[in-house]
Amino acid sequence: MNWHEIVFELLNDEMINSCGCGGLYDAYRALNGLFGMSEIMDISDEFILDAINASIKARNRYCSLNGEKTLNYVSIKDGEFVWE
Repeated sequence: MNWHEIVFELLNDEMINSCGCGGLYDAYRALNGLFGMSEIMDISDEFILDAINASIKARNRYCSLNGEKTLNYVSIKDGEFVWE
């Protein structure tokens, strides 16, 4: 799976997409920003992975407070982005 697919899944996630609270709105903006950044500069897989997992962490923190289902984090295995 490439990182674009994971980011699209997260951007379409109901919690990230619809929540106006600070942490999740920042996560949405950071994920959206990855596309623009990748078009104008070479960004490393580690940077992308950190941004994805920081967004998931913000989402999971919000969800755990509200009893919602949390998501697994993402890692890189054999050059592919995968859900853990």
